[in-house]
Amino acid sequence: MTQVVQDIYLTFDEGHAQKTLYELTGVTSHLTRAPFGSHPYMKEDLRHGLVQYMMRMWGWDVDTAD
Repeated sequence: MTQVVQDIYLTFDEGHAQKTLYELTGVTSHLTRAPFGSHPYMKEDLRHGLVQYMMRMWGWDVDTAD
């Protein structure tokens, strides 16, 4: 696990996240939020990856300062 934005987007794997969520909760979700927000990090190839997993990206524009 990392909090370094460049490292997160080098290894971004929505399939792994989905598997972990299901194993821990028994729930499957089709919503996701891009780490650190979708702009400017969510590039076209990553958006296409979300389509592969039938995901919908949820975003907002509030800076939580976290």
